[in-house]
Amino acid sequence: MIKTAELSNLAKRIIIFENAINNNCVLKVQYKKAGHDFEVKYIRPHSIFSNGFTYYTSITYDKLNNKDKGKERTFAFSAIGDIKAIEYLNDEVFKQEYKGNAFGTFNKERFVILNLNTSSANFFKREILFNNDAFEIIDEELDGAITIKMYYNKIFEVIKLIQQWMPNITIQNNDEIREEVYQKIKANFGNLDI
Repeated sequence: MIKTAELSNLAKRIIIFENAINNNCVLKVQYKKAGHDFEVKYIRPHSIFSNGFTYYTSITYDKLNNKDKGKERTFAFSAIGDIKAIEYLNDEVFKQEYKGNAFGTFNKERFVILNLNTSSANFFKREILFNNDAFEIIDEELDGAITIKMYYNKIFEVIKLIQQWMPNITIQNNDEIREEVYQKIKANFGNLDI
C-alpha cells in the first residue's frame, strides 16, 4: 500500500488520472488557463505524457461540459486544481495511445526535415530526446550527424528548436517553411535591445 499523504500533488493527480483512464471514469476538474480563473470542466482522460519538464493529459470534453462537448485537447497537470470522480462508464474505453504534444495530436502531414550536426545529434541522442513521437530519424552519417523528420502542430515549435540550436540544426526541406522560420528568428533577434 502506498502512503499517498507523502506523495507530491502532481503524483496524486497522476494516480487519480491513471485510475480514471483505466476505469473509464468521467472527471470533474478545476482547470486554470494562464491569466484566467479556474473553470470547472467535465472530461474523459485518455492518456498521460510528459515533454520532459511538464506532465500533460490528453482529454475529450464530456457531454456534461457546458461547451466544447466532444472536443479533444491537452491539459497541463500543473494547471489542474480539484478533481472529482463523476461517473464510471462500463461500455466505453477511455485509454488511447496519444501521439502529440502540449499543442495537440500530430498531423503526419505537418513536418519539416532537419539536419543536426554531430554536436546537436549527440546531445539529442544522449538525452534520449528522440524517444518522442515528434521525431523520426531518417538518416545518420558516419560522423554522427543526422537527418530527422520533425512533426509539429504550430510553427512556433520549429522556430523554438532552430533558434535555440542555431547554427547546429538547420532546415533541409520546404523553402516556404524555412523562409518563415528564419524571418521570425531574425525578427526575434531584431527585437532584442542589445
